[in-house]
Amino acid sequence: MQASAKSHCWLVFVISLKDAVTRRGSIVRQCRRYGIEPIITDAVDGRHGLPQEMEYRIDRSMALRRVGRTISDAEFACALSHHFIYRRILEEGLPGAVVLEDDAILTEAFSTFYAEKGYLAADLVQMDYINARVYRWGGQTKADVALMRLAANADLTTGYSVSSTMAQYLVEHAIPIAGVADWPCDVTPLGPLVTFPSIVKHPPFDPNTSSLEGYRLQQKQAATTTQGRSERWKRFATRAYWKHWWFKHILTKKIS
Repeated sequence: MQASAKSHCWLVFVISLKDAVTRRGSIVRQCRRYGIEPIITDAVDGRHGLPQEMEYRIDRSMALRRVGRTISDAEFACALSHHFIYRRILEEGLPGAVVLEDDAILTEAFSTFYAEKGYLAADLVQMDYINARVYRWGGQTKADVALMRLAANADLTTGYSVSSTMAQYLVEHAIPIAGVADWPCDVTPLGPLVTFPSIVKHPPFDPNTSSLEGYRLQQKQAATTTQGRSERWKRFATRAYWKHWWFKHILTKKIS
């Protein structure tokens, strides 16, 4: 399927489970409203266990050490789904692409940003996020959208643009996958930006209706309850603590 009237813009890929008929219909209608013909790609399905042929692409023990909790098969599947988009960008010789998940909620600002190629501002432009920490200085504006430089990885992969340069970086640094889709490796060396505010939205997180979110919440709570607190005061005597304090309170700020 080819891009429509806006063929001069990057292609828009939508990651969606094969049986997510309602979600697919919703995101296609939203895209077409803005003159975009999205390319639907089948997500890796890990709801009933990760396909055996995918095991060599992940590292479960490393993920446990890096993230501090057990990563579910569904989370690995989500990360792999995004990984295959990056590989496709490289294999097809694309300059980059916009990537959406099928529950994305597009805004008018997204439409303008896309049409005016705001994504060319950086190798990665994250359009939806939570837990985003940005540098206090050095922002810019593209297509009437404020852009701020990420100081650390921000959560969520609901909507973002990725250049071929970033796609190559992610392919080289994220296999075997040892983390969640958002993000499987440190993306900050390539100067990623976030839109401010988000120009792609997501439905409210509900652990009662989302098995993925429910699992994440359970694992985070379990990790928190097992952490020792008796010697936390010792951190004040370390150089690393004050370096982090300077980074957190002087150089950067949290915007979500």
